[in-house]
Amino acid sequence: MGKFISANWFKIILFICIIFLISMVVTYFPKNITRIIVFAILFIGDYYIWRVFRSWFFSFQRKIKYLLVTLYWLPSYVLIGLMVCVAFYGYQAFVNTLSYAISGAVMIAFSIKFILFIFILLSDTTRVTSYLLHHLFISKNPHKLPKRNKIIIGVGILVSAIFIMLFAWGSLVDAYRFKVVEVTIESSRLPKSFDGFKIVQISDIHFVSWIGTKRFEKAVNIINEQNPDIVVFTGDLVTFKSSEAEEFIPQMKKIKARYGVYAILGNHDYGDYVNWETPEDKVKNMDKLYSIYDKAGWKLLRNEHLQIVNSIQDSITLIGVENWSENKRFPSKGDLGTAMKGISDDDFRILLTHDPSHWQSLHSQNISMDLTLSGHTHGMQFGYIGEKHQISPISLAHRYWQGLHKMFVNNRLQYLYVNTGLGTVGYLSRVGVLPEITLITLKHK
Repeated sequence: MGKFISANWFKIILFICIIFLISMVVTYFPKNITRIIVFAILFIGDYYIWRVFRSWFFSFQRKIKYLLVTLYWLPSYVLIGLMVCVAFYGYQAFVNTLSYAISGAVMIAFSIKFILFIFILLSDTTRVTSYLLHHLFISKNPHKLPKRNKIIIGVGILVSAIFIMLFAWGSLVDAYRFKVVEVTIESSRLPKSFDGFKIVQISDIHFVSWIGTKRFEKAVNIINEQNPDIVVFTGDLVTFKSSEAEEFIPQMKKIKARYGVYAILGNHDYGDYVNWETPEDKVKNMDKLYSIYDKAGWKLLRNEHLQIVNSIQDSITLIGVENWSENKRFPSKGDLGTAMKGISDDDFRILLTHDPSHWQSLHSQNISMDLTLSGHTHGMQFGYIGEKHQISPISLAHRYWQGLHKMFVNNRLQYLYVNTGLGTVGYLSRVGVLPEITLITLKHK
């Protein structure tokens, strides 16, 4: 037994750590249980790289060797340290900006390692294939397994280094480099007196991802500079708990629009990403969120509508629903039937709904909206958004993940705009997908 432990002590420690991490996810992060397979793949890749480079690490002098080994395993050390804090102090140890930033950096590190793992796996696949082909078709005599292709490994290291620089730039610069996107919506259904009506849309603030209030105040100033007629917020004010937003109430109150500021709830706003001690605690969390909206002066629309009436008594209809999603992982509390009671078919309709998948559902039910505004996707905070081409891994999960889309349904031109969000979720970085403030101008066609 002693010999077994001495020979396999590293594997034993690694196995214990994995069991510990899984138990922490199940206990404190139940919403992420479905992602354990993804985490497992990342950990396998991490260990695979270690096995490949271990002898190279150990070829250096003692001090350099220990430094390299420590740097390599640092993300794992930090992750385990975070989970130990959660085990001792509960979920509250994780729900703060510092812990959130650190955990995001850890996940970026694992993801970049996984990129290197793909290249190593490619190299190993080619050499094993070469070995098998040689054995099967050239010579039956034992043949040594070829060495790994240094070019493939070198390219993998180079690509990983590029991603490190991209994510570092995305954290230090792009995460707070606000972009104003101007969009024009033309419709013959819009009352002429609303021609030139300006809507500013913001989405997915996720206050836990903001380090201090100054950067958010900068965003508020940019919003007010657009001189909007209304401001609409399309969900996810917080990530975990309503308390994240409390220190930002003074800045929220500064957002001004001629006809008011309106908001809806997103999937994160319900507190479903927290393992509450009692159901009453979750209810109190929601009550606090409603109170924050009241204090900020933002009108929260919960499956309801209202009329925006101008000076000559023309109107457009603003509809707001709670979160609705075709993905079962997210809560679907949106009730469009209740929200639309009493609305005339002649009204110009603007729908606020957090998840853009709702737009597809509307079409399948032949429900007409002149303009639908959504968020939720963040553009995965990684991609390229140009005038002609847009690329992001999130497109594999969402057909409509950013920008303007239009479609004729029931002989009615209908628009969808998907805002890529102001804040961040998962990791505090944006690569190619800047935090967005959308200025939408309505035009009578």
